[in-house]
Amino acid sequence: MIRLATFACLALLATACGPQPEPVSPTEALPIIADDAAKSDTPYSAEERAQSRGKLGGVWISCYATFLAEGEPTSSLSRLAESCGKATGMHAAAPARAGEAQTEEDAVERFTFPVRANGCYRIYAVGAAEVVDLDVALVDGAGKVAATDRSTTRWPVVPARGPLCADAEGVYTVEVAVSRGRGPFALQVWSD
Repeated sequence: MIRLATFACLALLATACGPQPEPVSPTEALPIIADDAAKSDTPYSAEERAQSRGKLGGVWISCYATFLAEGEPTSSLSRLAESCGKATGMHAAAPARAGEAQTEEDAVERFTFPVRANGCYRIYAVGAAEVVDLDVALVDGAGKVAATDRSTTRWPVVPARGPLCADAEGVYTVEVAVSRGRGPFALQVWSD
């Protein structure tokens, strides 16, 4: 099976040197949380949220720079997403998704979610303690890799330096693969 890192490299090469890649075949759509319900519990004002929009680095990276996953993937994911999401004025766009245990040999799992024009998104994921490296890629509606995880941790944040903002409405796909180790994972999509 092609591992996620190899897949991402091949997709980038194909885009640059040959015909456009076929869009991925998503296997499951992530349910979306209504914007009004998700924003109601944020302690940040509209002005505070606007201060971080469009920036790279800074709080976008410092929010997870010292993060360590402890316990079950879902509880660690909750801590990671709350730390980074709220600090950057974002909210959960879909409920957390718990993935089945997988190994390096298993196929990439795919989940889809709708994006709105000019909406900005970030994916948080955490693998179980037995997962050494969890890889995540974000694929746009045209089937092109829009952002990938370049870390070697089991708690990737994608994109790492700031959000990915969509130019147009569409459906994006999150691809998740255990690159080293074995175990379940949890992931969640956040947006502005």
